[in-house]
Amino acid sequence: MRPFIGTYENKVDQKGRVSVPAKFRAVLQAEGYASIVVRPDPERGCIEGYGMDRLERLSDMTPDIVNLGDPNAAPAYQILAESEELTFDPNGRVLIPAWMLEAAGISDSAVFVGLGRVFQIWNPAAHATFRATQLRPAAQARGTGA
Repeated sequence: MRPFIGTYENKVDQKGRVSVPAKFRAVLQAEGYASIVVRPDPERGCIEGYGMDRLERLSDMTPDIVNLGDPNAAPAYQILAESEELTFDPNGRVLIPAWMLEAAGISDSAVFVGLGRVFQIWNPAAHATFRATQLRPAAQARGTGA
């Protein structure tokens, strides 16, 4: 699959529908997908998205029986149980569940960030803060000053 690249900001309507960037849709549609898979990313405070192929690979790596008392089960639970498949409407929009938008602090607009095999969906202000506090200091430490 071609990588998801670029950063795009799109409006979110009152129902929670948002247009997936055309370049992201093209990547997915080239693989025969008419949907995205999303899950909350509580560590970063955003939503992570990808194609069904990635979810299938993650599922294949998960034991068939997950003992929820097992500390190693938490990542599998978070990835599989909290994932949602969202189908594109005729306008290229998806309906993100309200609980997921709320968890990421997304209301009237969302920033899509391509990161290769995955993409993230952010509240614009939270994404700006993340870039300022996490990415710039790391770039400066490497001497790139990005």
